[in-house]
Amino acid sequence: NEICKKYTQTFSLDYPLVYPIIKGIRYVTWEVTPYGRKYISGSLGHLHDEVVLTEISKKMKKQRKSLSQEDVPNIKLVSVEEGGIDPYTFLDLIR
Repeated sequence: NEICKKYTQTFSLDYPLVYPIIKGIRYVTWEVTPYGRKYISGSLGHLHDEVVLTEISKKMKKQRKSLSQEDVPNIKLVSVEEGGIDPYTFLDLIR
């Protein structure tokens, strides 16, 4: 279905969920460096939000600061574990 391809994506086989692509929401995976610095190791969402998030991330990296939700007020950062929709559960299907 063309609509599903345009407005949903999957993150990876580690997360076999469907993620609605909605401007203003970015699904992210967080990692922590050995020095305790938190960073986004992967993200998925609307292209416009990706551009904005990349610019903010570059600025934060130059300042050696960790990125938090407060740094991105117009984009809601949702962890991939919490944001995906299990299509089998959603459609009440048996696996």
